[in-house]
Amino acid sequence: MTKEEQRRIARNIKKMRDIRGYDQHHMAEQLGVAQNTYSRIEKGESTLTEDRLLKIADILGTTISAIKGFDEKVVFNIQHQQGHSIGHIYIYNAVDEIIKALENYVQPFKDKMQQLEKEVSLLRKAVENKNDSKK
Repeated sequence: MTKEEQRRIARNIKKMRDIRGYDQHHMAEQLGVAQNTYSRIEKGESTLTEDRLLKIADILGTTISAIKGFDEKVVFNIQHQQGHSIGHIYIYNAVDEIIKALENYVQPFKDKMQQLEKEVSLLRKAVENKNDSKK
C-alpha cells in the first residue's frame, strides 16, 4: 500500500467514524490501543495492517472494501427542520464501478458489430455492382 493510499484510507476511516458518531476514544478502546495511537491511524502516520483494517471495519459496521472505496459525495446528513442533525446515512456508491465493468464487457461486442456492419456494407456494394453489370 502506498503512502497516498494509506492517507486516503485514513481520511475515509475518520469520515466514516464521524458519520457513526464515534469519537477517537471509543475507536481506540474498541481496538485496544491508546487514543493517541488511534489518532495516528486517522492521520495516516501509522501503517495499517489488513488485520487492523478489518477490526476497524467491524467496529464501523462496514467492510474493508467500503472503507477503501468510500466517497464522501454520497454521504447525506439528514437534518430536522430547525437545522438540528438527527442522523446520518451513508451509501457506498458502486454505480461507477458497475458501469465501467459493463462497458468493458460490452466493448468487444460493439467492435464485432462495427466489423460486421462494414462487411454487410461491402457485400451490398458487391451485389449492386454485380446487378449493374448484368444490365
